[in-house]
Amino acid sequence: MSGLAAALAARLSGAKNTGRGGSSSSSNDSSKNNSKKRSNAPKWVARMRRKRQRVSKDRERATGGVDEAAEDDGDDDALKKPEYKGPAPRDDGQKHKQQQQQQQQQPAEHGQRGKQKKQQPRRSAEERAAMNKLCSGRTPPSFVKKRKMAFLVAYNGTGYRGLQINPGGETIEYELEQAFFKADVINVGNHTDLHKISWSRACRTDKGVHAASNIVSFKCLTSDGYEGEERDSEEAKRFSIDAILKRVNDILPQQIRVLGATRVTGAFNGKQAASAREYEYLVPSWVFMTVDEYTQSLEAAGFTRKQVTKAAIRTPRWVRTYSAIKQQQQQQQQQQQQSRGDNDDNQEIKVDVDGAAGQQTQEEQQGEEEASDNDEQPVVYVPENYRISKERLKLVDELLSKFEGTKLYHNFTRQKEPDDKSAFRYIISFKHTGLFVHKGVEFVRLCVHGQSFMLHQIRKMVGLVMACVRGTTPSDVWDRVFTTSKLRVPIAPSLGLLLALPHFALYDNRLQANHVCEPLEQFFKRHLDAINRFKESVIYPHVFDEELRTQSCATWMVLRLDLTNYWGQPNLGHTEARHSKHLDS
Repeated sequence: MSGLAAALAARLSGAKNTGRGGSSSSSNDSSKNNSKKRSNAPKWVARMRRKRQRVSKDRERATGGVDEAAEDDGDDDALKKPEYKGPAPRDDGQKHKQQQQQQQQQPAEHGQRGKQKKQQPRRSAEERAAMNKLCSGRTPPSFVKKRKMAFLVAYNGTGYRGLQINPGGETIEYELEQAFFKADVINVGNHTDLHKISWSRACRTDKGVHAASNIVSFKCLTSDGYEGEERDSEEAKRFSIDAILKRVNDILPQQIRVLGATRVTGAFNGKQAASAREYEYLVPSWVFMTVDEYTQSLEAAGFTRKQVTKAAIRTPRWVRTYSAIKQQQQQQQQQQQQSRGDNDDNQEIKVDVDGAAGQQTQEEQQGEEEASDNDEQPVVYVPENYRISKERLKLVDELLSKFEGTKLYHNFTRQKEPDDKSAFRYIISFKHTGLFVHKGVEFVRLCVHGQSFMLHQIRKMVGLVMACVRGTTPSDVWDRVFTTSKLRVPIAPSLGLLLALPHFALYDNRLQANHVCEPLEQFFKRHLDAINRFKESVIYPHVFDEELRTQSCATWMVLRLDLTNYWGQPNLGHTEARHSKHLDS
């Protein structure tokens, strides 16, 4: 029995050992499965685990202790907050002030100037008090509201650097802004900041260009549309449209006038609402003479091409015009006749004849010197008696009609590449619309109607037509000027260019029938007499007189127009050596 019991005991102990081994093997298998599950986990889980380990290491370094178990096992204990050791010491803003001072002392790098915020100097207490006093004195009554108004403006652009306001130069918009501000139409807070009042203009004219009618719109203070109890009060009448126009015109110079005003929609923008523009160009008719006709007229007056070219080269240092020479000769003849008619007695005649003879001898010597110097002295010659023929006008209209339609005008402006889509412009019509005679000189009026224009486009269009009529352009200029080829087109003077009328047909079509705003085309018709009156009384006489005084077309024609190199940079220096070919002719 003892042997049997011993055998049973041995068998039971072996079964227990095998059970323990099986459990260990099963645990190993489960660990392998867990490792497989961990290996098959998404990548973001591994990234988060590594991130937790990095955070725990950083916090342990910050606290001064190292938890190796947390590093090895990646437990969540590593994410616990470190022990709070009190607030960090304060520097009372000294460090921040030092950094600001260093940034101000160090010059900004290229391209970083726009990122630095400009620190505006704070106004003193006296300045703030003066501003508050000014604002309190200019506070309009409650019924005076800001309303979007369009003002009809006409001006003579001579002496101004264009319409749009430009810091450092006198412009038309600067004069208008100052006048509206002094007339209490613009608040003090909106003064010198045109964006706050949504300032816009229909057409932007360049330096020296005039305008018979242009639109300037902004939100102004007015009582227009007020129907309350105080509509007949003095304050309401003071902010009416008629009173505002009177105050503004009294402040503006005589060459700038505000002809009328009307209410427009709140989203009105003059540049975007204008569907087309009309410009006029006034030019003497003799510029359409051919080179041979001009040379024959020059020789008939007793001058040579050499003198004319010299005058153009020396401009503006000294210019002696043909009319000045003729006027001086007439004055000399009148003095001679008066000196001869004042002598009655023979004895006095004898004595005076000697003196007169001596005086005449001096005048003759001066005349001979002038006659001998006429071959060398520069003269700007103007054929005053020239009258353009109907056939020549027909030729001018044919050349002007070549611009009609949608074409590529990159050669008629600057800084425009041939592949630029904005260089395409649409011209509705281009023709001459009248002839004028001013002080014996005939002028031609050219009118161009187009959708929009670029810088110098109209002046270059007129210059090319002048060159074609004179016969100084290449034969294939019209075949290449509207293509991607690069040509140098002559630019006519800016004196005779003026804005005649902007059009707002698309804006008027969007207005409803019973809209509170008046259609702008109807607004222009109401003020058409005032527009023509300003044009004929201010702009036209100024252009005619200034052209006769300065002879800008004559000088430009000889120096620029006839010497233009259309296929490259022109050789147009201001020395006589570079014009030797024309001086010897």
